[in-house]
Amino acid sequence: AIGNFSAEDLKTIKETIARGATDPQFNLFVRTAAAAGLNPFLNQIYCIVYNGKNGPQMSIQISVEGIVSLGKKHPEYKGFIAAEVKENDEFKANYQKGEVEHEITTMQRGQTVGAYCIAYREGAPNVLVIVTKDQVEHHLKGRNPDMWRDYFDDMITKHAIKRSFQTSIWC
Repeated sequence: AIGNFSAEDLKTIKETIARGATDPQFNLFVRTAAAAGLNPFLNQIYCIVYNGKNGPQMSIQISVEGIVSLGKKHPEYKGFIAAEVKENDEFKANYQKGEVEHEITTMQRGQTVGAYCIAYREGAPNVLVIVTKDQVEHHLKGRNPDMWRDYFDDMITKHAIKRSFQTSIWC
């Protein structure tokens, strides 16, 4: 057993979530998840295995659910708000105050042009992150273009959440 993972859990992770990982890669993934307090069964952390020049390569990725889980453990965590912004929305942002005015005035909102997240922390200024469509368009051609193409609103919003938490919780 490693961390809170039983022998049966480890077998399941190895055969499903971390399929294709070498034994050392699998060990690193599970120990990283356990040390961070992240649960791969809850989609908080992923073991991405792909074919590299020298055999299987592994990338450990923390999901937005994992980032939020870590944020909630921080004693100063006070929540967040995030949303996509469409071309027909009324949107105004104040970085210094960490505030936005976002009004949806029609159900014909148009195409997504960006997303934002405001992370709140006790005793610290709000952290506002805005991500524009042009900042993430490269993901439509990257390693996982189908997710970005099929779920663009969700993906750009998750990107804003991750960036705001990385700025607010761990700085």
